[in-house]
Amino acid sequence: MTDNVTNDLILEHLKAIQKKLSGIEGRLERVEDRLGALEGHMAVLVKSMTRLDQDHDALTRRVERIERRLEISDGH
Repeated sequence: MTDNVTNDLILEHLKAIQKKLSGIEGRLERVEDRLGALEGHMAVLVKSMTRLDQDHDALTRRVERIERRLEISDGH
């Protein structure tokens, strides 16, 4: 009788552990999905910032060239 009670108790604990692990696995999958989405958004932001930097640099060069041609440069 004691062996049967012990086995039933162990089985009950193992089922509880399995249920918790299943819940944790589901939560981890959702976190991974959200992390993947964040990585995608970050990649878009980095690309956008790079493009803005390039545009800024191009405009700066154009303004400097115009200032040189008009001889209004402030000495930079």
